[in-house]
Amino acid sequence: VTAGRAAYGVVPIENSASGTLHKTYDLLVEHEVRICGELGVREVYCLCAAPGGAGLPAVRRVLSH
Repeated sequence: VTAGRAAYGVVPIENSASGTLHKTYDLLVEHEVRICGELGVREVYCLCAAPGGAGLPAVRRVLSH
């Protein structure tokens, strides 16, 4: 956007897993751009495993980034 190759951009401000994304706020202040809208996106998480694993009953704890 600041280089003039796009009129608008979409950036993450916060998410349900890690909260506010401070780096995004820092970049908004650093560059001459402004927030002109808001879009809410529902996050969906999936638990994946290799075929032939122990199965869901064996899962005791799930960690995320």
